[in-house]
Amino acid sequence: MVVPAIPLLNNVKVAIMRHVPVDEYWTGLGWQGGDYWFDKTDNVTLYTDTWTFAVPSPNAVYEDGKEYTSRVYGIDNAGNTEVVITSATFKYDTTKPDTVITQPSVYYFNLSDIKGTHSDTFSGVDEVQVRIKRVEDGKYWEITGSTWVAPSNWEDASVWTTSWTFSNTPSWDTEKEYVVNSRAKDNATNWEVVFPTFTFACDNTPPDSVLLMPYIDVQIYPSMNLSSGTCSDVAPGQVDYVQICIRNVEGGHPHYAEASDEIQSSDPLHSTASPFMITVQDRNDRRTSTLL
Repeated sequence: MVVPAIPLLNNVKVAIMRHVPVDEYWTGLGWQGGDYWFDKTDNVTLYTDTWTFAVPSPNAVYEDGKEYTSRVYGIDNAGNTEVVITSATFKYDTTKPDTVITQPSVYYFNLSDIKGTHSDTFSGVDEVQVRIKRVEDGKYWEITGSTWVAPSNWEDASVWTTSWTFSNTPSWDTEKEYVVNSRAKDNATNWEVVFPTFTFACDNTPPDSVLLMPYIDVQIYPSMNLSSGTCSDVAPGQVDYVQICIRNVEGGHPHYAEASDEIQSSDPLHSTASPFMITVQDRNDRRTSTLL
C-alpha cells in the first residue's frame, strides 16, 4: 500500500502589499489599509515540501512602474506559527526598453564598431543585440564562423551604463548597402519590439573630377573669370564637395577655392577662382586629387 505524502506544513499564508500612495494589502477585490492574508482555503496550494500562490486578478493588482512586497509565513501540523515573516520586495515592469544607433553614418569606408545608446524607464537594460543584414542577398552576419547566413541572426553587443558597442563587424564590401538593427532586453525580461533600423553604404572608391574650363590643352586665355568641370562618384557614394587649387607658376602659395555649394551630383561644377589642382571629396571622406 502506498501512503500519500503528507505536507510538512498545515497552512501557508501569503499577502501582497503596495506602497504607493500608502501601504495597502490586496484582498482579491481591491486594496485595503489593514492586513489581508490568503491561505490554503483560497489561492494557496500545498505540496509535500513546496507551495504555490495564484494571485487573484493579477491584472488589477500590478501596475507598471510600481513596487510591491510579498509576505509569507507557515503553520506546521502541530499548530506552530512561523515567527519571522519572510518578505520580498519587487518591481513590476512591463515597459519595453529602447535603443538608438548613433554609428554608422550614411556612408562609411572604415567601420570597425557599431555604436548606440540605450534606455529603460524602470528596471534598467540588461542586454543589447545587433543584427546586420547585407541588402544584396538578404543574408545576416553571424560571428560564429564569420559568415553570412540566411535566417535572421542577432549578436550580443557590449553594454555600458547608457551606451552599447558592437565590435565584431564583418569585412564590408565596397559599394554595397547594409541594414543594421539593434534591440534591448531589460531586467524584467521585456524585449524591445519596435527596434531602430539604419541603412548605410560601404564606400571605398574615391570620387572623380574633370576640369573643362580652362581646357588643359589651351595655355593662353585673355581672361579667366570662371572655371568649371564635372564630378562623379560610384553609386551608392555621392560627391560631398570639390576644391580647386590655383597656383601662380612664377611662385607663390596655392589658393583653395571650395565649390561645394554649387555641386549637384555629376552636374557641372563652377568656381570663380582661376596651373590647377582639383580635389574632390565624397560623403565618405574619400578624396581624389588631380594635378593639371
